[in-house]
Amino acid sequence: MASKCPNCSMPIQGHPRNCPLCDYEFRAHDPGRCEFCGTRIKPGNDDCPNCGAPVKHPADSEPRPDDTPSQPAPVQETPSPRIETSASSKGTRNVTGCVILSLLIAISLVFGAVIPIIQCSSDMISCAPRDSTLDESSVRITMAPVQDSIYRASIIKGKNTIEDVWPRVIADLPDSCSYPHPYDPCAAFQFHVEGRHSLVRIDASAPIDLVMTLLRRSDEDVLSFTAWNEDSPLGRDPSLTVLLRQGAYIALISHYGGWDYGEVRFLWTVLQPEIPRLEPDTTVDLAFTDRMRSFYFFIDIEEGSNYVISTSCPDFDSYVELRTEGGAVLCDDDSGGPCWGDARLSFTATVLNAGEAILVVRPYFDRNIRAGNLTLSVTSTTEAPQ
Repeated sequence: MASKCPNCSMPIQGHPRNCPLCDYEFRAHDPGRCEFCGTRIKPGNDDCPNCGAPVKHPADSEPRPDDTPSQPAPVQETPSPRIETSASSKGTRNVTGCVILSLLIAISLVFGAVIPIIQCSSDMISCAPRDSTLDESSVRITMAPVQDSIYRASIIKGKNTIEDVWPRVIADLPDSCSYPHPYDPCAAFQFHVEGRHSLVRIDASAPIDLVMTLLRRSDEDVLSFTAWNEDSPLGRDPSLTVLLRQGAYIALISHYGGWDYGEVRFLWTVLQPEIPRLEPDTTVDLAFTDRMRSFYFFIDIEEGSNYVISTSCPDFDSYVELRTEGGAVLCDDDSGGPCWGDARLSFTATVLNAGEAILVVRPYFDRNIRAGNLTLSVTSTTEAPQ
């Protein structure tokens, strides 16, 4: 029958005198039982009758002063608890140490896997795949579906940075724009333009100095730069009046220096749902208000034709500008008419600038908030201008 070593708990076959693992010498106790096989030892035996382990006899009692031998100790039927407890404790300590070591290894492995997960959760943008869409990432974009409604979001330190929303900001931001910086936190608002070509005004305000960057969001979830403003004509709050094609747009609102934070209010308004197209020899009456400060028109420019665009405005100093869709100015004027508020420009189209152009009519001073009426006329001739 297999037994176990009382010192290291190793299973042992046969009847060896010593443990093959720890070299512990098996003993039997007189009187008592054998440590190895548990056989009862009778007084006077020198070896265990079952396994042959040597019997450890109790030490003789100290002699009395009168040299009278002391009485022998009474025979005990149970083994010494002190020796058995000591051997058992050693084995228990070894097992406990192995268990603790295994637990420590398991804990270290678990924490080694959990810590990267925690870091990834705290910074989901850096851990998210580069080809993930904005909707799949952790950036916060406030939807602004209804025009003429005020929407609110907050600029929070270290959260929702420009680069988080717009990963290609460094490559796509024009050199003419000093702001925003890629690591500036921002509030982001998304809206959708329904018209094929619409004139839209976008405003943002807060107790802090703001910068607004407008991005176009394509159907493939690619962001491209559209416009930028840091101060409106009436103050430090940014405002944009831009001609936008149909689609989704995201306005990024950040602090001018990137170190101040707080709540931002956002508003977008469609001024002209569809940009009209002016034909030659056309006269249009325009009414300017605090809300409607500029008008946009499409004009087809034909090579070799001469165009005269003039305004009659008794209420304020008017300004006309002819430019390409990309924003390049072909010509402009603010004082060519007979009166102080009139404007008149003459333009002859060449092969380089023929095509579709945009005519902008507005007050010469952006800070002019007075309402007034204006008459716009466009004429075209193939003869050389006088």
